[in-house]
Amino acid sequence: MKQNNDKIKEKIDPLEEVINLMLKSQAKTCIRAKKILEEKEKNSNEQLSSSFPRRRESKVDCRKKKA
Repeated sequence: MKQNNDKIKEKIDPLEEVINLMLKSQAKTCIRAKKILEEKEKNSNEQLSSSFPRRRESKVDCRKKKA
């Protein structure tokens, strides 16, 4: 029973993060939220070198531009 609960929790946690991003309106779509999460995960897995300052990436504006 505990194993099943752990498996369910593993599936729910990423979904909660996607929903939270969408609620904060950082991501208007589920696809965008997933991309943000993937970027965060990738960044957390990288070893950052302290001798080279990391360049900040500019925020991506996914809103439609008015013509």
